[in-house]
Amino acid sequence: MNRLYELHLDNNLLSNLQGVTNIRSLYYLYTGNNCFHPTSLSASLITWLNQYGVWGKDDWTTLNTSCPVSFCSTVTDVPETECEALMGIYENNGGVNWSNNTGWGTSTTVCGGSWSGVTCSNNHIVSLDLSSQNVTGTFGITRGNLGSLLSLNLSNNRIVSFDGTNLNTLTSLSLDNNLINSIQDITAMTNLGSLHTTNNCLVPSELDTSVSSWLGQYSNDSWGTLNASCPVSFCSTVTDVPEAECGALMDIYNSNGGD
Repeated sequence: MNRLYELHLDNNLLSNLQGVTNIRSLYYLYTGNNCFHPTSLSASLITWLNQYGVWGKDDWTTLNTSCPVSFCSTVTDVPETECEALMGIYENNGGVNWSNNTGWGTSTTVCGGSWSGVTCSNNHIVSLDLSSQNVTGTFGITRGNLGSLLSLNLSNNRIVSFDGTNLNTLTSLSLDNNLINSIQDITAMTNLGSLHTTNNCLVPSELDTSVSSWLGQYSNDSWGTLNASCPVSFCSTVTDVPEAECGALMDIYNSNGGD
């Protein structure tokens, strides 16, 4: 829909949108009377929606009276935005199949062990330990925020990609023993003192040089050690050019409609 000029989504029960910020051609947008709540949307999506309000074409904050009550609006001990961030993780990373998901999306108190793996201080989430929980997919903060989070442990799972956007407060990050082959926006984590990424699927020739250089600064980490369960890279089978050159060609192919 990259050539879409006008989009009408008003008077529905929409609570989120995906992929719309890539519609560069869009001029008219109508999203009033839906179920969008600022605490459940990413900052980038809110910025994108707001530009249409500035132009006088749309007011996405107008709520439909038939909207269901957000579960996080009932949580009493952490900010709603932090609850929404956790629920985004739960929904996007296979929370229903975690080894221990006690309290997640059911208990109206998050702290004090109510939600498994969550530690709080002064009514803010400061630590999240989801190690060995069967967490899957791409991990990232897709809505809300965890602006007080200091420690994140995701080791021993089946995560395939990690997005560090909105996780700049972290001082400790454990990603070891996953299937991660892609890392985005991790170099902005200037507070990070401890990093563990051993036994993943991070191939040096397939990473941006800025990412590989940034990973290399952590002497306590062997990020290039591959997990035995990693799928075989096609470029590792090519025999007549360096793997890095094959990887560059495949990036061109994948990014420019080669299929």
